[in-house]
Amino acid sequence: MASKTRENYFAQYKSSQKWKANREAKLLRQLKLQPGNSEQIEAAIGNLVYRRQTPLQLVADQLLMMKLKRITLVKLCAELIGPVEPRVA
Repeated sequence: MASKTRENYFAQYKSSQKWKANREAKLLRQLKLQPGNSEQIEAAIGNLVYRRQTPLQLVADQLLMMKLKRITLVKLCAELIGPVEPRVA
């Protein structure tokens, strides 16, 4: 889990549009290196969007998935070798 300082840094990075300037500079650098891709690079410059997304799954969802996987494992073991104590699995 990120610290508060790190979270604030990334929030500021997004809100200050620094990502846009960095992406545009990177694309312009590629345009100088590869002039043959000018159409594709110019289209990318015209369509700059913030590409990083916040995670959709919460910690509770992850814990639920782990519990479901454990239950599935216990059921599979029960089919293959017979009943198993849930605490063992």
